[in-house]
Amino acid sequence: RAAIRTQQFRPKLPNTTRSARLRTSSRPIRVRSSGLAFPLARLSDVVSASSALAGKTVLLTRARAQSEETVALLSAHGAKALIFPVISIHPPSDPKPFHAAVASLSSYAWVVFTSVNGVRATFEEADRQKIAHPFGDAKIAVVGSSTTHALEARGVKPDLQAKEFVGDALAKDLAAVLTERSRVVILRAKVAREVLPETLRAAGHHVDVVAAYET
Repeated sequence: RAAIRTQQFRPKLPNTTRSARLRTSSRPIRVRSSGLAFPLARLSDVVSASSALAGKTVLLTRARAQSEETVALLSAHGAKALIFPVISIHPPSDPKPFHAAVASLSSYAWVVFTSVNGVRATFEEADRQKIAHPFGDAKIAVVGSSTTHALEARGVKPDLQAKEFVGDALAKDLAAVLTERSRVVILRAKVAREVLPETLRAAGHHVDVVAAYET
């Protein structure tokens, strides 16, 4: 009976305090709802609970240029999106290595993207150089589905997407399919974790890490 009484008086948290995951990027963003803040990383789970979003204000802390899709999706489910970027994306301070890398992508066995920003920067530079097919016969690996969608929007389908949306998983999955001493270029942010290139180099591959942008 004591156990039953405990269950009867156990408070039930409102839906607005539960964590939701919003699929817009590999990084979580912050949601403020009814005075409570919680991480939001995937929208697919939020859609089923759209009534909980109605009338709520959602704080988006991503770069402004990457928030449009999220704003539209949240608005469609009755939420008000407030864009408050805490990060900005810039071209690399020294763009020459990146420009040279884009011009020679076809010379690599694999081209690796770890973010949508890298994809966008690469195609912008390829367009500037008037390179219609920058990858040639090189295969392409990406860290997550958002990066895949960014490539597909430009008519390119990646050959490998990490099973988990983190660099460690991409390093493991890519190492498993690389042939002996493959040449790999990683187009990423200037400052990033070194797990991916270090793992591939430890396996005997030649890896060039090129800053496609800075944050």
